[in-house]
This record gives sequence, structure tokens and C-alpha cells, in this order.
Amino acid sequence: MREHYFLTMLQSLSCDSIDKYTQTMICLETTVLCH
Repeated sequence: MREHYFLTMLQSLSCDSIDKYTQTMICLETTVLCH
């Protein structure tokens, strides 16, 4: 359920507090964990 943690963390952060690059990298890591 670690991917759920990343998704929750992303949702809890506002767009202004995290840059698009970091958000994309976290999304990629989440995708890898899901597979």
C-alpha cells in the first residue's frame, strides 16, 4: 500500500508547494511500485 501513501502525499500538497518536476518523479515512482 506504499503507492497509496505517495498518492495521499501528492493530494495533501498544493501545486504551489511542490514543483512539477518533483511531482512527476513521485508519480513515476508510484507507477513503478504499482507494477
